[in-house]
Amino acid sequence: MTDTETKLQDAVTQFDLAANAEDEAMVRSCINAMIDMGRSVTLVMQKESGPYPALTQWYEGRMAELMQSADAPLMKFFNERRVHTIHKGVVRPLRDTALVTGSTVPGVAPGATMILWRFEGTAEHLGPSDSGGMHRLSMRYLAILRGLVREWLQQRAELGIRLPASHLV
Repeated sequence: MTDTETKLQDAVTQFDLAANAEDEAMVRSCINAMIDMGRSVTLVMQKESGPYPALTQWYEGRMAELMQSADAPLMKFFNERRVHTIHKGVVRPLRDTALVTGSTVPGVAPGATMILWRFEGTAEHLGPSDSGGMHRLSMRYLAILRGLVREWLQQRAELGIRLPASHLV
């Protein structure tokens, strides 16, 4: 497994921990870790591409495309959140609750209380009508990263790039 894949796996693990927690401290800690590790996916990918000019060229072109795509605002939002959590402070998702009035979801009965987490500051990148839903935005971000890593691995395979011996276990 490449270090890029490991970073993605770590980001997904942190999101899973945050998504399944009700405790504010756990959600905050895990979502900050997910944001940091998510951004590290592309940084480590860039580093791992460095020794291979063709892969570096692919990486640079693909990142330029991504930052001009419909996903660019979300990528910029998460990059801004990473800068904040690493250099300025802490990302603190807001906790909201909602009463379930009707449900067809197994195990979710009317009258139950749902906890909803949302990010602040989404309007600048995602528009004023975005709710900032932490789960929705994080899942979308991780899906973009998964796709990018899948494409990168395909490029590596097409170029005949194998894992270094230190990564083979």
